[in-house]
Amino acid sequence: EILRTQELLKTYAEDEQIALMPLHGEMPLESQQRVLTDKSSRKIILATNVAETSITIDGVTAVVDSGMSRINSFDRQLGLNRLNLARISRAAADQRAGRAGRTSSGKCLRLWTANEHLGLSEHTEPEITRVELSECVLQLLDWGESDLTAFGWFEAPTASALAHALALLERLGAIHHGLLTPQGKRMARMPLQPRLARLIIEGESLGQLRRATLCAALLSERDPIRRPPESLTAQ
Repeated sequence: EILRTQELLKTYAEDEQIALMPLHGEMPLESQQRVLTDKSSRKIILATNVAETSITIDGVTAVVDSGMSRINSFDRQLGLNRLNLARISRAAADQRAGRAGRTSSGKCLRLWTANEHLGLSEHTEPEITRVELSECVLQLLDWGESDLTAFGWFEAPTASALAHALALLERLGAIHHGLLTPQGKRMARMPLQPRLARLIIEGESLGQLRRATLCAALLSERDPIRRPPESLTAQ
């Protein structure tokens, strides 16, 4: 979305001598720092919600808010936690508006109506209630935690969410009767969701490690399938 917006604004920015600066977590650190420190020209910053609360950018006098954000949540069709596009909360909208005028006067343009604003949830739902917890549970078991309900959660998940995570890990062969298996220990060492870690282990056992890792990489965060617009599908 950021790259498409940058392309749409390219001619306007060149005519007005405005610098277009993307800002998101996948950029190299030097590029992110340039956005924060560059004061040589007028600039338009095209940012994810990384700019919502964590940083202050000097000289920002206006915010244009789409009202959307990619948040980590469970994709039931895929069976994985994914970054899905969703409406922000009113609290997040207030945080975004606060990016303008922190060092001088500023304003915020929201791309939704006042009635739509009333329909937004008041606060952002905590991530622990949105995601599937098998990856978290696997790490806790690997660290030696035996009683998940007694663990010092900042905000404890529901008993049903923990039971679902344990049942999934059992099906994947990561645990047996609640105890970590050798395969589970291997899975815990991989920076992946358990389903994807199991995919790689199975791919290795079948002599298809390269293909399995490619599939895991494609499935890890973004939807690998770019579907055509509905109008083209109908044709």
